Amino acid sequence: MDKKRLVVLCGHVGAGKSTLAQKFIEVHPDFVFCDIYNYKKKYIAADGSIKQYQTELSYNQFHSDLENIDQDVVVEIGIGHANPNLNLFSKLRAKYNIKLFFCILSEE
Repeated sequence: MDKKRLVVLCGHVGAGKSTLAQKFIEVHPDFVFCDIYNYKKKYIAADGSIKQYQTELSYNQFHSDLENIDQDVVVEIGIGHANPNLNLFSKLRAKYNIKLFFCILSEE
């Protein structure tokens, strides 16, 4: 069985991840888009905070869903939880050919 492709866009808020993902999907309509924010937003309090265990629940559900998606995927993640993400992505290597792109925000 051929591996699916997983494109990971990682960067700070405002670095262009969403714009790049949108353009990527336009050019590659066979990919689906997943954004970690969609998993985290149900836990975010009115003041914008999120508890650590809720963040972990969000990431675990996100990665569980990636294990169950049977097509190519482009994902958008921030940089706040790099180690857990990289560890979880490494577990997906059997299923996906993974490409990681860092979107860097200019200081200008």
